[in-house]
This record gives sequence, C-alpha cells and structure tokens, in this order.
Amino acid sequence: MIPIDPGFAAFVTFTFVLVITPGSTTAVVVRNTLEGGRRAGYWTALGAALANATIAFACGIGLSVLVAVWPGSLDAIHYAGAGFLAWLGVRSLYKSFVLPDGGINLSLTADHNVERSHWRAYLGDGLAINLLSPVIISFYLSVVPTFIPAGASRGYYVLLAATHVSLALGCHSMWATMLDLMRRWFVAPWTRRGLQAATGLALVALSIRVVGQSTPLHAQEPVRVPVLAELFTSEGCDSCPPADRLLETLLDEQPIPGVLVVPLSEHVTYWDHQGWRDPFDSQQFTARQQQYGFRFNLDSIYTPQLIVDGTREMIGSDRKTVERALQQAASVTKALLDLTVDASAPDRLVASAVVRGELREPGAELWFALTEHHLSVDVKAGENQNRTLRHSGVVRVLQSAGSLDASSRRVSLAIQPTWNRQNLAVVAFVQSKKDRRVLAVGTHSLAP
Repeated sequence: MIPIDPGFAAFVTFTFVLVITPGSTTAVVVRNTLEGGRRAGYWTALGAALANATIAFACGIGLSVLVAVWPGSLDAIHYAGAGFLAWLGVRSLYKSFVLPDGGINLSLTADHNVERSHWRAYLGDGLAINLLSPVIISFYLSVVPTFIPAGASRGYYVLLAATHVSLALGCHSMWATMLDLMRRWFVAPWTRRGLQAATGLALVALSIRVVGQSTPLHAQEPVRVPVLAELFTSEGCDSCPPADRLLETLLDEQPIPGVLVVPLSEHVTYWDHQGWRDPFDSQQFTARQQQYGFRFNLDSIYTPQLIVDGTREMIGSDRKTVERALQQAASVTKALLDLTVDASAPDRLVASAVVRGELREPGAELWFALTEHHLSVDVKAGENQNRTLRHSGVVRVLQSAGSLDASSRRVSLAIQPTWNRQNLAVVAFVQSKKDRRVLAVGTHSLAP
C-alpha cells in the first residue's frame, strides 16, 4: 500500500497551479487547436503528457547522473526547445501570408481529417515541446523529491509523477476544448489569417523569451551530488601533507563535474609518539578509522587514508584514484538531506537536518560534524618539523544524533572562541550501521 501523507495535497495544489499557468506547451496546444480543431489539440496534449511520463521515468532511473556529469545537457535542451518554438511560430506566420484561410480549417470535417491524416504531426509537436523543456526536467529532479517523505517507497514517486501527468493532460485538453469553441467564431478568411499571424508572432516572442530566461544555463550553479570524503591524517605523518593539500584543493576548486566534495579531515592519535602532538587529533577519529578497517578487512589502518561515502578506501594523496572514486560515488542515488543552521548565538549553533526522498534504511545513524577550513600550523617537532602545514575540513566536533527513525533531527554544537566562524561549516550525513554506506549528505557554510 502506498502511504499518503499530508504533503500530497500540497503537491497537487502546487502542480495544478504550475500546469494551469500558460507556458510553451499551452502555446503549442493553442496553435494546433486553432489550426486543426479540437482533436488536434487533444493529440498535442497527449503528446505532451507522454513526454512528461518519459521525463519522469528517465529521472527516476538516473537522468540526474547525466545532468550532473554534463551540466551542458540542460543548455542543449534549453536552446533546442527555443528553436522548436521559433520554428512553429515561423510556420504559422508563413501560413498566415500564403494560405487564403491562414491554414485554419473551420469545416465540419476538420476533426475527422486530423484523425485520419495529421494526428501524428500534432502528437509529435506535443512530444517535442515537452521533451525539449528543461523546466520539466528540473521539476522532476529538484521539486518532486522535496514532496517525498522519508522512508517512502518508489511507488510514491510514481504516484506523484502520475498526478503531474494527469493534471497536465487534463488542463491542456481543457484549453483545446475551449479554443475549439472559440475558433468557430472566426469565419472571415482575413480574421483567420490574422489569428494565425498573431499565433506565430506569439510563438516567436515566446522562443526569444525562453532564450533570454536564465541563459546560459551553465552559468547557473550546476547540479552537483554531495559526496562525503573522509581523510584520516596526522601532522606527525610526513606522507600526509600532500593528502591535506589535495583535500583543500577539492574543497576550494570543486573540479569534478557533477560532484560536490564534502570534506572531513579527521586527525588520528597514533602518530603522537613521534614527538609532535597533533592539535586537531582525537581518539574518536582513531576509533572511527578502526571501524572502517574492520569494514574493509584491512590488516592495519594507515595514514593518509581517504574514505569515499563509506564505500571505498584509498591512499589520500593519489589524486587520480580519489577523483575517480568521487565521480563514481556521485552516480549512486542518495536521499536528499536539507540542512539548516541557526548560528545567531556567539558560543554555539543549532543544526537541523531533514531527510527527504527514499531512505532504504530507516534505522541508519545521523551524524553532525562541525568543520573548520584553511587552518595553518607551524610544526615544531616530529617528521614534519619546521614545516607549515595547511588543513581544510578539520573536524572540530563529530556528534551522533542517533538512529534516524524520524525524518528530522536537531543538535546543538558548541563553538570555541579560538575558532574562526568565517571558516566554519556544518556537515550532516546519514550512515548505514550495517556496512557504513553514506546514504545522504548535506553541508552548510557559516561564511556570509
């Protein structure tokens, strides 16, 4: 049985307002209805509905990966859709000037003729205009998941997609019915030609507007999948500085398309006997690394070790291996985690995490980390004596919020006066207790 939560009514309301508002699909339905009658409009609406269903299916099986890896794909769709609108507009303008009736057939047999000969063209128009709509793709990638409660099955996504497809089909069919009644008022040939010309101009104007809206799309913040990168390191280890620099580079540059690297630099304690006490070390991090050692069946733990999303381990300074692992991790579907932070108090902050979408392990553990970036330390002894080391993602606080039996949790994290608030960030992640896979990640910077 598919669970229905109160958010479903909100989704229905939001979606109805979205589809009833005239847009490019409505413009094409209007054009085709005026040209070919009610059934032409119905075929166009059906094509648009099939396109919506296709996009919903594609997003459900991993279209987000394509968008993440190639953000320019949305640009291509954006411009192709604008070009298609312009082509329809020019075709309408051509008919208005060349054909005596403007291409608008008001005979009683118009619908019959559409059914017998031209229905494929109108169906194709509806398919094309929505398949070439980045708005609909963004709707399924970004909006729909926010209405899916934690723990819901894939059937809930299907329910929301079916609701959107049905509402859009109904609204566009309504436009076709209303306009079919109105088109019969335009009897004079000059009226029909003027109407066709006006429709063409409107479509061309809409195409120009589409091009001008938030373009180019690649100039916007690209779609990135958050991936947790845990580096186990120490200032007492002379092979660790290259890994520390790599982690800082990944944080500052975010060089991997489609990947948002979320760093955690966890300084272990077992190098302290070398003559230098790491100021950021904690036995908690050593114990956490040992747990990963059991997870990966390692004979011993080591530094620098990087763990990606709890599923892969590698030498933290091997850039090619690290980047490849991060990119592969981004292709794995995660639940969405919304993180909000109240940092108004001078000595602490309150972080709240809300998990949306499907979380296959409701009993998984929710963690909060408070990290600090761009730290610099002059090492006075040990293997890195007389070196200045830089660190980012240094974990100042790592706190468990317990099992995620509910969709949200809140914690209070203390802030020490010596920490630079401008360089602080909060990281929240959900981790499986069984195999330590990271199921959701969110991050929030305190920088203004």
